[in-house]
Amino acid sequence: MSDDTVTIRSARRDEAQQLSELALRSKAHWGYSAAFLAAVRDELSYRGDQIESADMRFAVLEVDGAAVGFYALKLLSAAAVELDSLFVEPRCIGRGFGRTLIEHAKTAARQLGARQMIIQGDPYAEPVLDRKSVV
Repeated sequence: MSDDTVTIRSARRDEAQQLSELALRSKAHWGYSAAFLAAVRDELSYRGDQIESADMRFAVLEVDGAAVGFYALKLLSAAAVELDSLFVEPRCIGRGFGRTLIEHAKTAARQLGARQMIIQGDPYAEPVLDRKSVV
């Protein structure tokens, strides 16, 4: 991650479109077809009310003030969360930002009282955690 200034903060309602576009760019990076990307567009599109939802937690990773990644946690119960999404800008993949986001998500899950984080990762995602991980 070199000398970049990296921060992670809560996502804002007005970033829904920006995060949706980032998710699609990140997914497209792995060579998925245009037809597949069109099919998952709705699933990878976020709304302001989702970002502010009581059962979701969105966090944005910034490098030198620019958003280059994010994750979303979905609260499933008092003891479990699901890593609903995690995306990194294609130009930033391979720089450790995904790992940084995972570690932040684990900390956030613990702070929410979760003992388990369920991950349904993309086949291209690095296997950083078991699919059901104790946080």
